[in-house]
Amino acid sequence: MMANKKATCCRFMLMWLLARKLFGKKLSLEQSSFSQQGMEASIKRLLAEKEELAMEEKAIQCAREKASIEAIEEKRKLYNSQITSLSEKLSEES
Repeated sequence: MMANKKATCCRFMLMWLLARKLFGKKLSLEQSSFSQQGMEASIKRLLAEKEELAMEEKAIQCAREKASIEAIEEKRKLYNSQITSLSEKLSEES
């Protein structure tokens, strides 16, 4: 009878230890899942920021190209004006 009580007690202790270990694993899994969700949200946010930065970079590049084209156009107008002026002077001298 005493051996039976000891065996029952040992089984109970073993089950309690296993349940405790299982609870710890479950808690760890839940924490990992929560952490994963946070990382996935961070990745989505970073991808959105990356797209936004790429669009801003493209807008800046377009603005630079436009400014460059406008500067070239201004130089062209200036050079054409100088050529016209020099041509008129040459015509007057001839």
